[in-house]
Amino acid sequence: MVPFLKVEAPSVPTRETTYPGENMKTLQKAEESGKDFLEEANVSSIAELRKLKVEELPIKPGMGGAWY
Repeated sequence: MVPFLKVEAPSVPTRETTYPGENMKTLQKAEESGKDFLEEANVSSIAELRKLKVEELPIKPGMGGAWY
């Protein structure tokens, strides 16, 4: 018989909880992100953003840039 060992889980860094799903943002956070994105693109509306070429978009790692 093998004796049981007490094993503790490694500590996990805390992060902001986003509901309703772990990978989803609240409406308020999503709207803030959208405003920040417009500002980074140097436009003031979605209509202006749509006129930009893909190469002109301020895509950063983690923003799904490979999905366009």
